[in-house]
Amino acid sequence: MVLKKMDKKGEKLFSIWWFIIIIIIGLGIVAGVSLFYSSNLDIRSLEADALSSKVVKCISSSDGINPTILESNFDIFSECSLSQSVFDNGKFFIKISVSDFFTGESVIGHSFGNNAFEKNCDIKSKITAVKYPECSSKSVYVIYKDNKKYLVNVLAASNYKGGKN
Repeated sequence: MVLKKMDKKGEKLFSIWWFIIIIIIGLGIVAGVSLFYSSNLDIRSLEADALSSKVVKCISSSDGINPTILESNFDIFSECSLSQSVFDNGKFFIKISVSDFFTGESVIGHSFGNNAFEKNCDIKSKITAVKYPECSSKSVYVIYKDNKKYLVNVLAASNYKGGKN
């Protein structure tokens, strides 16, 4: 029995192309991941808008105003299912103002988080400021017992920029 020596030239050519394809795929994965994580997305305005919407839904309902908001010891964290630890980092702010609908007289006000953001939101509405927080303001008309009518203003601000600060 005579065994013929196999030609290994084809195998060498195949393995070179195999490594080139592996390198191209690896470089594509590395480029895709680095492009994805290097992009700087600013979602502060979306966070502020979502926060103000959540507070407005918590405060008002189809039945009228949440009666606990008219108390001086209103706890937004337990009432609206918000995490207090998120507000303790100083990157979020909520201000709730309740006033009489007809007279405009202030009934009660609450603020939570970094109180400096209230002034920053006022300044940012007048000028362009990149480092200032993004703000969202919402107003809702609500009715309380005995047909009392209130205007509730909610101001929410976010200056949380994510992993890259």
